[in-house]
Amino acid sequence: MSPPRLEASIVLGIVRSLGPASAKVLSHLRMANKLATDLLGRFHERTIHPTRVRVLTDLVVNLARSAVAPAILDIGCGDGSLARATAARLGAGEVRGVDVKVRQQTQIPVECYDGRTLPFPSDRFDLVILSDVLHHAAEPGQILREAVRVLRPEGLVVVKDHFAFGPWSHLMLLAMDLVGNAPRGVLVRGRYFSGPEWIALVAASGGRATQLVWPLKVHQFPWHLLARNKYQFAMTLKR
Repeated sequence: MSPPRLEASIVLGIVRSLGPASAKVLSHLRMANKLATDLLGRFHERTIHPTRVRVLTDLVVNLARSAVAPAILDIGCGDGSLARATAARLGAGEVRGVDVKVRQQTQIPVECYDGRTLPFPSDRFDLVILSDVLHHAAEPGQILREAVRVLRPEGLVVVKDHFAFGPWSHLMLLAMDLVGNAPRGVLVRGRYFSGPEWIALVAASGGRATQLVWPLKVHQFPWHLLARNKYQFAMTLKR
């Protein structure tokens, strides 16, 4: 989350220059920051998150409709709501999740992992979901390779993520990322990949892309004006 940290350091320097009054000003700033973060979190959970889960559940189910999926893994699953809804629609008997930061309340069993190596043997799952995860990852290529590794021979990886087209798209995607993730303390790297970069990631994963959905409508008015449909895509990978 480097942009916010940069801004915070500048503000901190200005406040400290106030001398004796700086402690009081800092206290007020911390209170204001906590309030703003809490409000953003509540706003996202009540207005954006439910629609996003519904849209992405439909997306994953449609992409995986031809696959048999008794065992599902959601990498970077958050509260597990997407995986749970998908499993119910596909009739999966097992649904698991992993995340680098496990929430106190989740809708599926979630294991903490290191963001690099999945704690499962190879050929373990029929459907692996990576929804808006890889642009947060320190090693996105490694995570994609792991997703392919734990996939059964006839299984499917579903990736939902972003296309970057230049500075403006980076700015808009970063703004939406901060609203959705900063309240929960998720590291927002602001790292979004272009089409050629995605091709390289897939090529190095050991999998092959089989379907592409682009542009993809995820957000409703007015949020789709910021996170535009052309910034959103989904694809499937097979071994």
